[in-house]
Order: sequence, then structure tokens, then C-alpha cells
Amino acid sequence: MSTTPKLVYFGLRGRGDVIRMALEQSDSEWTEEGIDYAVMKQGGPNFPFAQAPCLEHNGMVISQTDAILRYIGREWGLYGETNVESTQIDMLLLGVESMRGEYLKVCYGASFSEEAKKAYTATHVEAAGLSLRNNGAHFQYLEDVLGE
Repeated sequence: MSTTPKLVYFGLRGRGDVIRMALEQSDSEWTEEGIDYAVMKQGGPNFPFAQAPCLEHNGMVISQTDAILRYIGREWGLYGETNVESTQIDMLLLGVESMRGEYLKVCYGASFSEEAKKAYTATHVEAAGLSLRNNGAHFQYLEDVLGE
């Protein structure tokens, strides 16, 4: 059983990039392994939700990006020193996940159509979008929280 964390993900940025950044910030040695999509979709113990990324560490396979990030944070002291700080980190993680979910609708639901990109920008980037129904996903909200 290796104590060196191993990120299992595709050879692209996507959801793996923030995990790579967290692992780099941890100052621990880590490795990365690419995956075969067909193998991943079979699920099982190496892909608990038949999704990637996964992190293998100390005999455990962790799935789901936010769970992996929280694990890295707790394991290497990057998750705040108090309950308040950890909760603020959670708030930001979930805020970013809200933004990512809306962006993925543009990518996969609308195939990057010009209309979808304009609607995304109007709702989630431009100031006027703050008064629209935006499901709590607006860059200004993240900026406000980070500025506190």
C-alpha cells in the first residue's frame, strides 16, 4: 500500500486541475495515472461512481472532486484551522461547483452555441445578472466572498 497520493484522471485539465493544484500546495510527492474511459465506466472499487477523477491514497480510493479536495485539505493542513475557516472553504467550493454546473450546461447541453454563451455571460458574469434567477451562480458572489 503506497502512501504517495495518486490522481487518476484523463490527460486534460477539467476537474483534475484543481486537484493537481491542491496536491502541489500540499508539498507532498504525488503521481498521476491516465485512465481508459471504458474501464472507468465499468465502475467497481477503482471508480466508485464510474467517474473520474479519483484519488488513491493509503489504500483508499476517493471519488468526487469536492470530496477529494476536502480530503487533501484535511490531510495536509489546507482546510482551515477552525470550523469557521473550514466552512468558508466549503462555501467557496460549493459556489465554484454552482458556477461549474452552469458552465457545463453551455458545454454539453448547448454545444457552445453563441446563444448559450451570451445567455451564460448575461446571467452569471454581467452585473445585470445579479437581479436574475441565477441559482446562486454568479462570479460577483465569489468575488464578494473572497474579498471578505
